[in-house]
Amino acid sequence: MVLALILGGVTNLLSLPLGEFLLASGTTAWAFWCVAYGVGMLRRSSRKETPALQS
Repeated sequence: MVLALILGGVTNLLSLPLGEFLLASGTTAWAFWCVAYGVGMLRRSSRKETPALQS
């Protein structure tokens, strides 16, 4: 899914004017941030097993 986003973003960026280029790159950066944040939260929650999660 992420690979499809990257490939789609690259092909879109190659065929867009400047304004849409900036919009698309901003959307792509936002998507990458969300993915990285989600992965970080999963790692943090799996590493730190709190009693609240176990009960």
